[in-house]
Amino acid sequence: MTVHRSVPHVVVDDLDDAEAFYVGLLGMRAERGDGVRRFVGAGGASVVALAETGDGILWEADFAIEVDDFDAVRARVAGCGVRSVVTQDAGGTARFLLRDPDGYLVAVCQR
Repeated sequence: MTVHRSVPHVVVDDLDDAEAFYVGLLGMRAERGDGVRRFVGAGGASVVALAETGDGILWEADFAIEVDDFDAVRARVAGCGVRSVVTQDAGGTARFLLRDPDGYLVAVCQR
């Protein structure tokens, strides 16, 4: 398995304010967005995903890991008896969610 990148997810109260902070104040670049998340980065690589809580429920993973073979990683996780949930993110990308040993919610996806 090759991990292409890992992107931390930051839950924010207001996407516009958060983007203004990271882009306007800290000098990062707006990379992309899907309506409920925005990605900011440096040097062409997204380094932080910003997501609003909306209804106050934390729905987003703490961070995402992008892999080259989603099905192989999913099978390995299932084979180890680790509970996970397959879902789609807001942009329609398939992902599965699982908790690490410390309780952090991790999203594994393939783009």
